[in-house]
Parts: sequence; C-alpha cells; structure tokens
Amino acid sequence: MFKKMAFAFGVVAMGASGAYLFIYLYRWEWNRAIMAGVFLIAAEIAFVAAAIFDRIKALEKSIATSEREAPSKDTLSLIHDNAPPQRDHFGWLDDTENLNVFIPFLMGAGLVASAVAWAIERVAAATARPALERGLAGRLAPISLPVSYPVPAPAPTTPRNGKATLHRQAIALAVAILIGTVGIDVLGDATQTRPDVLQSGTQSAIVVDIDIHGSPRATGEALESLWAVCRATVPNEIVGGMSALGGSRYQLSVEPALGKYGERRLRGCLEDTTIDNVQGRVVSIST
Repeated sequence: MFKKMAFAFGVVAMGASGAYLFIYLYRWEWNRAIMAGVFLIAAEIAFVAAAIFDRIKALEKSIATSEREAPSKDTLSLIHDNAPPQRDHFGWLDDTENLNVFIPFLMGAGLVASAVAWAIERVAAATARPALERGLAGRLAPISLPVSYPVPAPAPTTPRNGKATLHRQAIALAVAILIGTVGIDVLGDATQTRPDVLQSGTQSAIVVDIDIHGSPRATGEALESLWAVCRATVPNEIVGGMSALGGSRYQLSVEPALGKYGERRLRGCLEDTTIDNVQGRVVSIST
C-alpha cells in the first residue's frame, strides 16, 4: 500500500511540475520555470532509482533462493567441462637439456618445500572443489539459459490486412508529428521576444502590490529594486516616478504604452521570484 501511495505521489509530482514548467515559460517567469524543471528532474530520478532498486532486490531474492536449492546437474557438468586444465607443478624436471634445473633438485630444502606445497594443494583441491562448484552453480542458476528450448505451439492467428494496419500507423504518426510541431511552435511564439508596435503619446499605468517576507526594508525601496531589474525586459521608460496608492500598492507609469508582448514580459518579471524575500503582484495594467 505504501509503495502504491509513493508511486501515485510521484506521478502527481511529475505531472504537476511538468505542467507548471510550460506554464511558467509561457508567463515569462524564468526562475519559477527553473524550479519546476528541478522538481521534474528530481521526480524522474526518483522513478529511475526505484526501478533499479526493485530489480536489484528481485535479483538478490532470486540468488538467495537458488543458493538454498540444489544446483542442477546440467550446470555442474558445464562447470566441470569448462574447468581449467590441471597444472603440472614439476614440469620443469622434464627440461633435461638445461643444467640449471638440477640446482633446486640438489637442494634438499627446496625439494622438501615443493613436496609439502604440492601435497597441501592436492588436499585442498580435493576437499574444496565440490563445495565451490556447487556454490558457483547455485549462483549461476538464476541467469543460466535452459539446456533445451521448448518449441511453443503456434497460436491461432486471425488474418490481418497488412495495408490497413500500415495505413493506420502512418496516420497516427502524421497526427503525432502535427501535434508536436504545433505545440512547439505555440510555445516558441509564447516565449520569444517579439517587437511591439509602440505608439507615441500613450502611457500605461501599472498598479503593483508589493509583499516583503522577513525583511525590514520599505515597500517603496523594494519596488525600486524590482523595477531596476525588470526594466530591461521592456524598452519603455518610467515617467512621473512611483506614486503610492496606500498600503503596499504603488502605481508606475511608463511611456509609450506597453504592447502585448511587453506587458507579458514585464508582468512575468514583476511576479517572478526575481529578488529574494520580495514578491510583486500586478493588480492591473491600463492604457
């Protein structure tokens, strides 16, 4: 139950972060789009990590189960057939043409040490080989291929019209390409800088509400700092300064009046998390 709840929560988090990523891009709120993208990547990494952990647990469980079971004779025979050849520890004695081989033979200590080592190795090989091979066969059982592959009976098939199926697949592919192209074009138009037609002699009145979190600075100073950052998004110049409307609301007048794209860019910058602890909200924009 907990696993299903975690999976559902991950799906909701991934869907919400992906949706808000495109929403913030459309609104020109770049900092929030970056945060939504980070949450989206984190959710994807969590899904991938969960899938990898599940596969590792399943493999560990399969190996633990196979170690408790007796290995098959086929696996043991394959290990015996592919075992390395036995070493000839005294093969150097066969080289009678080289006089140097008699030097260790004449040394009693070397001969005794070689004989003891050979005896120990023979005893160890004779006593440890079955256990090692059985353990190896048990570990290889989960990933070993079957010796004989059963031939499944042919399933009854219904005749299909290959041309009709290919035609439907081509239509589905064309529709997917069309939707993707239109979506990319709409998103590109929404997030690209477009020049507005500016009319001289007009002004835009922008009413902004400033909210400050945990900072003693005045709202007027916070709005001035926010405008200093966001004025680069539009070519319009502020006129008449900033007039206080009471409370935390202020009015800005820019000349000439904002166009469609300029209004969207400025609104997105003022309402984005552009400055720490300062949050702006555009109440209205009138021409």
